[in-house]
Amino acid sequence: MNTKHYKILVWLVLVLLVLNISALGTILWFRFAQKPPMRDAPMKEKSCFRMHDDFIREEIGLNDAQMDQFVAIRDKHFAEIRKISEEVRNTRKYQFHQLRNIDNDKSAVDSLNGRIGELHRLWSESSARFLTDAGAICSPEQRDKMFDMLEKSRKEEGFRSMKHFDRGRDNRDSTGYPGERKPQRGQHRQP
Repeated sequence: MNTKHYKILVWLVLVLLVLNISALGTILWFRFAQKPPMRDAPMKEKSCFRMHDDFIREEIGLNDAQMDQFVAIRDKHFAEIRKISEEVRNTRKYQFHQLRNIDNDKSAVDSLNGRIGELHRLWSESSARFLTDAGAICSPEQRDKMFDMLEKSRKEEGFRSMKHFDRGRDNRDSTGYPGERKPQRGQHRQP
């Protein structure tokens, strides 16, 4: 090999080495140097809620005073929901603990089932109160826009839930039970 080709190969190897090191450095920086998302910060401080607020303001057409009222109503609702959600989580943990025992108390389990149902009722009442209060600060036209937006969001959420539910269907055999994957067209099952 002549020296001209050798120099070109050396330069190519050096360029590839620098590119690989910079790519690895970028991956490591994004993985370890980025701050983790805020989980316990108050909701008003999260930028996603500010962007969401801007979307709501624009979509419904709320003015500043209406938006302030909406945010106050929403924050109160979310605080109630967080409290209820935490209680549901704790009740379900205790329920699971009770069910795990072979000699579990059936009346205690029934009582826990009733409590979870009561908490879901409280959640639903809080949501209805939020929608009523939020609708009350809107003009009739804004109220219609708000409920149209919520209906569209609810339908999209239902669609996402069904996609999540259907995810396991790819991993079911012909009986519909989870098992080995169905063979693709032209493939045969391994015994």
